[in-house]
Amino acid sequence: MFFSITHIIHLIAVVLWIGSLGFVTAIILPIILKNPNALGKVLLFRSVERRFARAAKALNLITGASGFVMVFIMGWQRVMLTRPGIPLLIMTLIWGFWFVMLFALEPIIIKRMLDKMARDAEEDGGLEIDAVFRRMQGMHWFLLLLSLVAIASGAVFVHGPILFRNCPSRGWGLAALGKMSVVSQLRLSRRACMWRYVGGESPSPYAASF
Repeated sequence: MFFSITHIIHLIAVVLWIGSLGFVTAIILPIILKNPNALGKVLLFRSVERRFARAAKALNLITGASGFVMVFIMGWQRVMLTRPGIPLLIMTLIWGFWFVMLFALEPIIIKRMLDKMARDAEEDGGLEIDAVFRRMQGMHWFLLLLSLVAIASGAVFVHGPILFRNCPSRGWGLAALGKMSVVSQLRLSRRACMWRYVGGESPSPYAASF
């Protein structure tokens, strides 16, 4: 039950976080770029960025906390540096990158950059600001694609047979074990497939039969 609740919280946090990033990247930034007033661009973006940054920080912490709880409940830390754990390692590294961006770089670099852009907009009409916003939009697309890689890695880690091709039944996924709880499914996936990569024995005859 605890794992299921943690898993739900983790998924909701990811959806809200990456969904918000996609909305800012694909909807808000193009609207800002079309604004003919340079100072208006900066003020609008600063307002959006501040609100998004606060929400992203909270969701980043929730995602990280719930993710690490699930990792240690399932014992996935034992396979993180093995072949089946590569997607989990990718997710963790991307989360760490975001953590540094939000809590270390954003308060220092982004805030100072926006303040400088506001001053420049008042002075020269903001021709340079348009180029800055285009670069910023490119950076947001990069961050969005990086986040989608993390989501895809999570799907591969839990469901995908790509890295579990050494399992006796190679096409299985969580859907194939529909009568079992999510916790039991995930535990079986770890025991039946990942256990062999950390040099252990399958802990139950039922898991060994997969």
